[in-house]
Amino acid sequence: MRARQPEFPSHLAGGRNRVFTLAGFRRLCPLALVLNLPPHPIHHPSLDVPKTHMVLFTDFAEDTCMFLAPQAPLDDSKFFEAAQSLAQSLSQWGLLIIGGSLVVIVSTSYRRPQNRKVRAAYFLFIPMWCCLAVSVYEGIMVQRSYVAYLVASRSTPTQQALNNIAENITNATRYQILALESALLIGALWLLIYIVWWICSNQPEAGS
Repeated sequence: MRARQPEFPSHLAGGRNRVFTLAGFRRLCPLALVLNLPPHPIHHPSLDVPKTHMVLFTDFAEDTCMFLAPQAPLDDSKFFEAAQSLAQSLSQWGLLIIGGSLVVIVSTSYRRPQNRKVRAAYFLFIPMWCCLAVSVYEGIMVQRSYVAYLVASRSTPTQQALNNIAENITNATRYQILALESALLIGALWLLIYIVWWICSNQPEAGS
């Protein structure tokens, strides 16, 4: 005698005559995307359940998705504020390094090499200043783009305009960081040459 399959009330099934698949579950619940479930149905003899069970599970998936918190829209202002703050900090570091290098050249309170070949290492300050100038200039470009964003935010800016401003800020920040890193590398090279000379040189001090 064939066993009678259980029946579910019509208010639970919702009168929906649908067979549940994982592809449909992906459309119903974003949680399936996190679990990385395959889009095709699962065929296995142990999973052959009555259609009423499938419909009930589909309804349960829809009801579960109702409790998921909606994704909050991205706040573009945080990105622009962070980029502006970073550019300002890098520009300040660049100006500080320029001032410090000028003090090194002008000052006479430290041991200076008298050998012309060693003093030729001071020419390294020229490309270092150029890199620092480029870094400060790119920081100014970031500031200008941030001002453009503030002006555009007074009305309702288009997404294309925001993307263009964000792209300009990203490129300027990349060049600013690259120029600052190059300047620091050149400055480190000069410092290495000076330390080697200071250790290996027999030049007497000026006061002796």
